[in-house]
Amino acid sequence: MPSDHLSNRCNAILFWVLLLVITWLPIPLGSNRSWSWSLMELLIFIVAACLIIVHVILESPRLGILKKVKAPLALLVAWLIFHWVQLIPMPIEIVEAISPATVELHHYLHGENLMSSSLRLSLDAGKTMQGILKGVAYITLFMLVVILVNSRLRIQQMAMMLVYVGTANAFFGMINYFTQGSLGFFQPASWWEQAISGTYINPNHFAGLMELCLPMALGLIMAGHQQQRFYPNLKARLRGMLEFLLSRKILLYLFAVIMFAGIFLSSSRGGIASLLIAIVLGLVLFHFARPIDVPQMRIGRVIVPLVILAVGWLGVGNFIAKLESAGLGSDRGLIREATYPLIADYPIFGTGAGTFEWIFTLYKKNNLGRLVYDHAHNEYLELLSEQGLVGFLLMGLAILFMYWRIIKCLSLRHNAQLRGILFGVVVGTLSLLIHAWVDFNFHIPANAAIFWCLIGLGISCSFMKSKKSRGY
Repeated sequence: MPSDHLSNRCNAILFWVLLLVITWLPIPLGSNRSWSWSLMELLIFIVAACLIIVHVILESPRLGILKKVKAPLALLVAWLIFHWVQLIPMPIEIVEAISPATVELHHYLHGENLMSSSLRLSLDAGKTMQGILKGVAYITLFMLVVILVNSRLRIQQMAMMLVYVGTANAFFGMINYFTQGSLGFFQPASWWEQAISGTYINPNHFAGLMELCLPMALGLIMAGHQQQRFYPNLKARLRGMLEFLLSRKILLYLFAVIMFAGIFLSSSRGGIASLLIAIVLGLVLFHFARPIDVPQMRIGRVIVPLVILAVGWLGVGNFIAKLESAGLGSDRGLIREATYPLIADYPIFGTGAGTFEWIFTLYKKNNLGRLVYDHAHNEYLELLSEQGLVGFLLMGLAILFMYWRIIKCLSLRHNAQLRGILFGVVVGTLSLLIHAWVDFNFHIPANAAIFWCLIGLGISCSFMKSKKSRGY
């Protein structure tokens, strides 16, 4: 049918445009500037609008696939609606009944001059609106991935694109590190003497990108271990080794080494620990999901040599010195302690998305000095403080629903490629969720967007019909 052919062509074009958008996101400081995250939102909304137009004009059935994830999508939509509720002006009596600390704070700031008959739950409407736009963009991006990444070929293309993005960023960072910032368009040259940060400002957030992209390379390597060939003699082994060295698979090993080196040279204690913990948990999860898949578990034997090669080749930079001087401690513990009373004062509805930076100044203790803390360095506590139990549960349940579907898919999939990519999805997202205990990667638009891309990719894998694997 001509309309079906045209619809497929349009969807293919939108798929490649989507890949270009995702590739762009880490480049401008992780899209962590107002102009860059606004551009991110605009590009995502344009792709979504084009997809809707194709759906309406050509009667494409692809949007119907979202019905399969209607439960988590309903929770995510409810989460966005809750943001709007935080912005609705309400009578002071209602606000005082559901969030008495909000009224008390307004009286503290304005005294008896508080003449308004209505108040918002959010203490900063502008910041909350900013959070709404980002949230809509992330969820829209997730839906675009679920809709457009609808074949094994596209799943592999997107997985490889994420590997390329991580490798390119790590390679760029290493060039600057070893040349004292010769390409330091994003940071002063002196910064490169301390740690790699790629195109990001903060090395911890660069490490977050590595956490998301590196497991995908490991997953694709895992897929290549599904079928093992038998070599009866030395000649056959040498021929097999030569074939491997000349194959495309060797590039995945090289990319993994570069990204391992990048995350170690970032000196991010939280990023390195989170990634290693997530890899171990991912291997354990895969073992219990399908214990008969012994060849795929050989990835554990591959990871250790890759780490040793990366460290032996390029070193660990200032990571050891940083660990010896600071250990595992930092002022993050003091920030968390000061955040607990804030959460206790606004337990149900929070202070409003994006308001942590200025409300925290009222709770900050003298032992934190005069520095301004715009984040809690713990995504879970910051989410609780800004959105209360309501927002926390809506988002948490949505992610748990999708994780349950992805993990359930592991016990059903026989295809090596899909299982390898699912390994990358689980380890990458799990690593960032672990890292969230000590940092704020989800407030870096590029990392948050790629996190949702991985979740969408995992959901897409769960929709693929099983068939006998033919290897990598």
